[in-house]
Amino acid sequence: MKINKLTISNFAGIKEEKFNFDGKDAKIYGNNATGKTTTATALQWLLFDKGLDGSTKSFNPVPLNEKNEENYELIPTVFAEFEIDGKITTFKKESHPKYTINQKTNRKEYSRSRTKKQYINDESIKVKDYKARIDELIDEDVFKLITNPQAFNLLDWKKRRSLLFE
Repeated sequence: MKINKLTISNFAGIKEEKFNFDGKDAKIYGNNATGKTTTATALQWLLFDKGLDGSTKSFNPVPLNEKNEENYELIPTVFAEFEIDGKITTFKKESHPKYTINQKTNRKEYSRSRTKKQYINDESIKVKDYKARIDELIDEDVFKLITNPQAFNLLDWKKRRSLLFE
């Protein structure tokens, strides 16, 4: 499994970023607050619907405005192209705002919740099927260990020991 391309749009602090890895090793580096961690988080969210810490609750991909409020009308989107067993496969995930109708004003209002849409090769896929396809490709724990230098140290000491002696 090689990553060829990664495109991040309206995701946390990243407005638009495109990477062409072409299946090669790559280093992402830069000054503080330039999007390095957000890039790693975007890939983690795309594949496993979690932040870097492994939690689904601690991370919100929606960008914030100048008042530090959700810019809810934006749609965070992450797209990646992988080469898997010689074939190109694309994955895409979007986070859309949910709206309700205010009974008093009869106007559409943001409900403070979101719905995710996921795609494999541009085909809309149910969450269960999307997760199953990802699980076929790579184990989440292995992915964390090969993409996050801090992942090993965050494991319980028994799990670290077990991995070292496998």
